[in-house]
Amino acid sequence: KSNQFQILFITSLSSLLLLVLFSIIRSENIPAPRSVFIAVLAGICGALGLAALYKGLSLGNSALVAPVAGVIGAIIPTLVGLILEGLPSFLTLAGFLLTIVGIWLITRSNEDGDSDAQRGLGFAILAGIGFGGFLALIAQTKGDQIITPLVFAKLASLILAIFLVRLRQLPIPNPSRSPIAVLSGFLDAGGNILYI
Repeated sequence: KSNQFQILFITSLSSLLLLVLFSIIRSENIPAPRSVFIAVLAGICGALGLAALYKGLSLGNSALVAPVAGVIGAIIPTLVGLILEGLPSFLTLAGFLLTIVGIWLITRSNEDGDSDAQRGLGFAILAGIGFGGFLALIAQTKGDQIITPLVFAKLASLILAIFLVRLRQLPIPNPSRSPIAVLSGFLDAGGNILYI
């Protein structure tokens, strides 16, 4: 069984390779130093979010972990947009209210007090904060480049994954032994491109 940091390594590597390929195809220039710095910070946030998500999902309560991480991950960049761009529409505010109610409904304990209902909630919250940090930061990169900021973000993610794997004294995993993790990295890269 792989550790969440080993899976993070594989997904970051496959994502980085795909992003480098796309940046070569698009002939994008290297972003300004400020944008590179922001992209690196975004990559660190995203990596920590992914590691928390993988750990949370491994606890067997994906019905709680995935939606909470997703909702929190969507709220943070929206709040940053609120601060930077002003008050959103009434429908967006209504969406916030429904989201808060939805999180409460998803995370509340079963009436019989089953503690398993909350398993992974902490990791879901951390994952959502990481994803939200990534989305809020990567949107602040300036310039015409779409792919190259993501290359720097994924490079930071990969370096952090290597550091965490070695810190835990785990072996660097072979990507060919985890094709699902490789596919996850490709999908992550595609999602990031579409977001930008």
